[in-house]
Amino acid sequence: MGDKRLSPLIQTVAFSFLFLPIISTVRGFFQGHGEMIPTAFSQVLEQTVRVAGILLFSFFMVKGGFSLYTTGKAAIIGSVCGGLVSCIVLITFFIKQISIII
Repeated sequence: MGDKRLSPLIQTVAFSFLFLPIISTVRGFFQGHGEMIPTAFSQVLEQTVRVAGILLFSFFMVKGGFSLYTTGKAAIIGSVCGGLVSCIVLITFFIKQISIII
């Protein structure tokens, strides 16, 4: 892209892809069993945390006078938090489901 200062932002975005296999697998598990509540709950919570994180982190970074690159990285971290919350919610539902089966 020609801008070396974008490297930390791209690396931060790449970190969010680590959550995708977990989210996809566990959502697929529940959907395959006809249970949509864990999927719906995790998606709504993920998007709520993602949007709130992006807005809040961006607001405070701009208000604090940080550079656009630092502000962008903070916004991306807010987005990563949404994926993390989704993983935690889905794994919690999954553990409860497994303990019922056993």
